Amino acid sequence: MNNRLPIVNSRTSYIVLAIVSLALGSCSSSRPDSYGGPDAGKDTAPGHARIVAAVVRVDSTLQGNSPNDPCSKTPCMAWIEVKRVVAHGSGTATISPGDTLEARFAFTLGPTNRESFPNLDHELPGLSVGSVFVADIQLMPSPLSGRPKRNVYLIYGYSKVD
Repeated sequence: MNNRLPIVNSRTSYIVLAIVSLALGSCSSSRPDSYGGPDAGKDTAPGHARIVAAVVRVDSTLQGNSPNDPCSKTPCMAWIEVKRVVAHGSGTATISPGDTLEARFAFTLGPTNRESFPNLDHELPGLSVGSVFVADIQLMPSPLSGRPKRNVYLIYGYSKVD
């Protein structure tokens, strides 16, 4: 009975090493890309994507449900162009750079402060056409009515990029 291992020539060793190196080099990191903002190291929640985007159009129609709704006083809807996808949480819809998305800003596109929103953690500077920002977005559920489905993304907060 022969208990010796087969001898592998050096050429085979180099080929195996090259294949393993290529396989390991092609693996992607699960760590989100950093955009350099204050929440760069924060994990992205399931169903959310962290993006860098620019406002390309603001819908000036006031769409509040009541007179006290902030969206009945200041626009909340805008179209944004994705400049870069920083991170995806699990179960997130596919979003790519160059996509134009319809977005609803929960705290309006206007500047906010604690006076206007007492429960807000930090003030938001406001956004207008051309503003570049970083935000976590999530796809809003579609209404159950017979109306055609629109993909609208919800944005609660953002960091403006200079």
